[in-house]
Amino acid sequence: MKVAIIGSGITGMSAGITLQKAGIDTVIFEKMSTPGGVISVYKKDILINNALEFVFGTAQNTFANDMWQSLGMFTETPENKKQFKTFWWKGHSVSIYKDFDKTVKELISLGQADEKHILRLGKAVKKFQKIELPLITKASSDTLRRLIKIFFNCFPVIPEVLYYGLLSCRKYSKKMKSPELREFFADVLTGSRSVLQYIVLWSFFSAGNFSAPDNNQKEMTETLYENYIRYGGKVIFNKELISVTVKDKRICTLNFQNDTVSDFDHVIFTNDIFAVNTVFNNSGKRLKTLENTIKNEHITSSVMLYFSIDKEKASKIIDNLLIPCAPIKVGSRLLNNFSVRIQEDTQTDKKALSVTLYQNEKDFAVWKELNDDSTKQYKDEKQRIARCITKTIEERYPELKGCLQFSDMTTPLTYFRYTGVNCGGWMPEGWNPLIYLRYARGKMPGIKNAQLAGQKVFPIGGTTLGAFSAVKASQRLIKLCNKTD
Repeated sequence: MKVAIIGSGITGMSAGITLQKAGIDTVIFEKMSTPGGVISVYKKDILINNALEFVFGTAQNTFANDMWQSLGMFTETPENKKQFKTFWWKGHSVSIYKDFDKTVKELISLGQADEKHILRLGKAVKKFQKIELPLITKASSDTLRRLIKIFFNCFPVIPEVLYYGLLSCRKYSKKMKSPELREFFADVLTGSRSVLQYIVLWSFFSAGNFSAPDNNQKEMTETLYENYIRYGGKVIFNKELISVTVKDKRICTLNFQNDTVSDFDHVIFTNDIFAVNTVFNNSGKRLKTLENTIKNEHITSSVMLYFSIDKEKASKIIDNLLIPCAPIKVGSRLLNNFSVRIQEDTQTDKKALSVTLYQNEKDFAVWKELNDDSTKQYKDEKQRIARCITKTIEERYPELKGCLQFSDMTTPLTYFRYTGVNCGGWMPEGWNPLIYLRYARGKMPGIKNAQLAGQKVFPIGGTTLGAFSAVKASQRLIKLCNKTD
């Protein structure tokens, strides 16, 4: 059996490693000139790290950790930091600690009148600490035991799911009497997200199953790529899939821009579902479930700025900060803070300061209109934002005045052009169970030799579940290959 894999992101390379280790020949086709997929964008030879500030599965003897170990990801035990993130706004701050009781105390200190709500929130986080995602793990002979364990672990959180899952942060903020806590939940956190999403995120971190390693996405990409090649895999770059030819319910050719490929038995699509849907639309085959998901999808995207910076000064001053700022209009929203990270280019031994300004699907239309109307308007808008960010950083760190050199900037439009993702977004804020039911449990409907994998196939979890879905798809093919033999 020979398997063609579309996309060399975390998902594609996880599928490739799993299959190569099982002795199944694979080839990955990647539209860009480098691996990484939607977690990284290469522009003018600059790597723009895109999200993935954290990954779960770092605790020993968890399913996700076992999966990462099988892919050769954790060459060293990831460092689980005592403090995950700090939010600053209007002279206030709240940190998310591994010891979540400390976070609860900080929240209560902002509003004693809301102590009842915050204590309940803290208890919900502790309940979720016992749950290991994904719930649907690898096939095993002790299925009944696992299901019983899942039931007893999940039973206590059912009331929390029903309560917090139906509350957006903005709606939840209205329960607060303290104006500081109202601002925290409505404005500092993403107001449109459910409170449940933050509870799950914080529970993973406080349970010690979450890590926030610096520059993680670049390291993950390089490690997986090296392992895939080491196991005999092959990546063909600059191959953008345009359409497929389907005969007798089987994909018989992959049609790229300049040529076609037919030397394969099975195909795993790991690229964004928007790109997958486009390929099948071009092929005259509509995938209605994907179309409906794309139409209703809520996504996270970002504007990212990239500054050259003196290596020594950067190391002493900046350390994974969320910096408050005067309101800056970016896309369709006013932003009151931005996150800052230091990234290191191992090839040139240089450091850069990256700034992330979070966006969503509504912002994509704003950027697209700017670019369509006038390229100059698009460039001017990027320069305006760069000046605002530079001014804020220099005011906070006077030592950096005159030391920041603006290099480049990506917008949701950049991600759309380079990676083909829906509305330039790299992370879904919701999940369509129909995708799981129709695609994640086997072959794509109406096609006998294709499967869909990726982070949007499974519930929240991002990169880890992207890799998980790839491993599951590969295990099905390995089982099929063994039956054929």
